[in-house]
Amino acid sequence: MNGGFVIGFGNNQDGIFGVNPTKPVTFHKDFVSIHSSFAVDVSRVSLGNDHCFFISKDNKIYFTGVNKHGQFGSVSHSKADKLTLFSNSLLKIQNAEAHLEHSVFWNDKGEIFTCGKGGLLGHAVDDQKSAPTLVAALKDKNIRLYCSGFRHSMAVDSQNNLYGWGKTELIGGGQFNKIKKVSTTTREPLYVEAAPFLNWKILKIACGDDHTLALVENGCVWGWGRGDEYQLGHGVKETRASPILIEPLKAFDIVHLSCGSNNSVLVNTNKECYVWGQWGNVIIQKPEIIGKALQTPIKHVEQIHQSQQYNIILTPNQEVYTFGADITVSKQDPWFPLKHKIDDPSLMYKKITQVAASSSNYYMIVYEGTPIHYSVEGINYANKELKVNKNLPSLAPQSKQSQNLNALLSKPTTTTTTTTTSSKYHNDDNDSNL
Repeated sequence: MNGGFVIGFGNNQDGIFGVNPTKPVTFHKDFVSIHSSFAVDVSRVSLGNDHCFFISKDNKIYFTGVNKHGQFGSVSHSKADKLTLFSNSLLKIQNAEAHLEHSVFWNDKGEIFTCGKGGLLGHAVDDQKSAPTLVAALKDKNIRLYCSGFRHSMAVDSQNNLYGWGKTELIGGGQFNKIKKVSTTTREPLYVEAAPFLNWKILKIACGDDHTLALVENGCVWGWGRGDEYQLGHGVKETRASPILIEPLKAFDIVHLSCGSNNSVLVNTNKECYVWGQWGNVIIQKPEIIGKALQTPIKHVEQIHQSQQYNIILTPNQEVYTFGADITVSKQDPWFPLKHKIDDPSLMYKKITQVAASSSNYYMIVYEGTPIHYSVEGINYANKELKVNKNLPSLAPQSKQSQNLNALLSKPTTTTTTTTTSSKYHNDDNDSNL
């Protein structure tokens, strides 16, 4: 076995592993080789609910799974039970990510194209797209960071402008209609003006189901969205409509942030991993070492990947753990990290370079791909105590801000739905928390 290849386990109902398509096995309790990956030299994988992208080291994109929402970005296939090459030379696509029920593609200019189920595609008309379609509001923006949760998406361009779309009160714009518990949906990307991001470059951004965390270049973390399960990390059970500084996280020199459905995770410079928020049936109000309840907690983490309720960890010793929703492979509490034994002799001297989880209860492990290292260029932890300068000019043109604000407050780009959430929302327009 030469080059990057992939093994997996878990739910195979959609034929995501491409194993014995004539006699498909719907669930693999043990590791199974994804044979069609062996000839590709895989760099990394990106997992959606029922589709998956395999990115090769020569930047070719392959997919497996089902295409019921058009998330392959190809109308030629309804299902792929082996790695199938994505081809669209006109768009000059260079990268792709699979999300829950949609996909995101980048071209050589950093513009993003989306397809799949409507809702978080970022288009004025909220319908399903079967082919990669340019997000017009971000044309020529050179998007360098992107994340998507269950109800919202966030993007950061090369000028450090932050954009959000989806459920309006989750994107950080400080807008929330408290009357009759009405929620609005912003279909197209909206520029989010927040003082901390005028001061410091956003280096990492992560979305949970209803919350977002951003690590900036002075080592601080800002958060917004739902906090009823303490997932924001500031030790208070409340939801914030605009970014606030997460003071307790100043104690950590963070190199990686990640969000599950209602929890959050950090990895520090010592490769220690901390979690807070909802952990199964337990609420963790302050960050604690992951697996603390175990007699032998996981002390060091090389990688962690979360997808809603499903999580996978790789340690520096090449050990693999999973935890989260019941994956039918654990007889103990599924939120206690379960160590997986990989005893295939042919893998003994192969290096794991990526672990990935899907919210549809399947996992993949990449061997000999492109190494993923948690490091942050340009960060200066010594500047954590610097105050926000609220008087800096906006990075985005004022006219664009006005357009976005008008769009948010008018009917054309929003739809109104009722929500049953009982969260306490705070409008932070007075900047009292900055």
